[in-house]
Amino acid sequence: MGTIRSVSNDSSYVIAELAPGTLVRTGDTLIVTSKEYPVSRLKVAEVQPPCFAAEVEEGSVSTGDIVKR
Repeated sequence: MGTIRSVSNDSSYVIAELAPGTLVRTGDTLIVTSKEYPVSRLKVAEVQPPCFAAEVEEGSVSTGDIVKR
């Protein structure tokens, strides 16, 4: 559903790009995977299509990781 494009210096939030035709809402909880393994959980903070900002609730995130529901 999307890809991590940027991670804050303190790793507390990310900017992700949505896949075409994909929608998220503020407050949605999403899973981040790296090499098909879950690595983090996000909570959507703000949506500005085609991107969204999300707080990192758990785990660690890297640029290029995949965001799933």
